Amino acid sequence: ALSDTVALGGIEIPMMVDLGYDKNFSVAVTAASSCMGPIIPPSLPMIMAATMTGLSVSKMFMAGIVPGILMGGGMALVSYVISRKYPKREHMSSFREILKSGREAIWAIIMTLIILFGIIGGMVTPTEASIICIVYGTFVGFVIYRKLTLKSFYQCLQQTVSSAASIMALVAFANVFAYILTKERIPNMIAEAMLNLTSNKYILL
Repeated sequence: ALSDTVALGGIEIPMMVDLGYDKNFSVAVTAASSCMGPIIPPSLPMIMAATMTGLSVSKMFMAGIVPGILMGGGMALVSYVISRKYPKREHMSSFREILKSGREAIWAIIMTLIILFGIIGGMVTPTEASIICIVYGTFVGFVIYRKLTLKSFYQCLQQTVSSAASIMALVAFANVFAYILTKERIPNMIAEAMLNLTSNKYILL
């Protein structure tokens, strides 16, 4: 969610302000919508959580779809109601323009479909899906879009190593913390303390 806000906010907020939206509304929309990032599959936090706890990645992805759609629909409705007070755009995209943009983005959309249907359908593991997408993305960048060069590819690898290192450090510390909790039986102590108060599941919740 933080990455979503930082990466997209730098582009979206100035554009919204230029179109007549005030800064408060622009920042609020960007910050609120970023919370959908970890919920809508394919979600990196879901994959990390599933890997660390032994849960099914495909089941977690399935569980995130409905809440994600409900959140997105709710935010879109609120944004629509609030944004009506702002000046209307001079040019509304026609169906043909939307279709053209969709055609240009189809290669990126296919990558998302490979991850989603591959993992949810049980055809590939998250690791295998990531390998397929790396090969696919490299092919599309070099051959289809022709915007990926050896220099930019090397820069991508550097950024990947940097971001992966920070994630792996978090996973490593989380595993150490989980080991200490298990060794000291802290979850059992908490559970026993709660159950000493009441055995009623609703009161516990």
